[in-house]
Amino acid sequence: MKYWEKLLVKWRKKGRDGFSIPYIIGSQKFLKKPSKQNIEDLLIDIIENSENEIYISYCMTINDLILGIRDNSKRRINGYFPRYKEKEQSKFFVTSFISDLGADVENIIEKLNDRYSERILKEQFSINNRIPGDYNQNEKEFITDCLK
Repeated sequence: MKYWEKLLVKWRKKGRDGFSIPYIIGSQKFLKKPSKQNIEDLLIDIIENSENEIYISYCMTINDLILGIRDNSKRRINGYFPRYKEKEQSKFFVTSFISDLGADVENIIEKLNDRYSERILKEQFSINNRIPGDYNQNEKEFITDCLK
């Protein structure tokens, strides 16, 4: 299982919804062999390799977009599977809460890069009290535990 899927699965098992894209991208620095997967690589990895359906939605708690596991409890949420390379795919789901990302994965990647590239560059991977910044101690411990 990929690093991002380990995080999302374990978080979902705790009854939680998901993580922001910068949170997932930044977690790579905790891998035994750190990698540099970017937003495009992450979404393509989800489409090509995920064992679960992954959704993107808006989270009011952090006032940002999150990725999460689309399990049975999330199936009633309306949305769509955007096309990738002009073909249908069934691993990356966009909820109807966000309608401004585009109809295909390529447009979604572009919009997400525009939205998050500066935060990722500044290593503002987490959001606490609705303020972007570094991971807190509990988050670091959770990520380390998931990725060991």
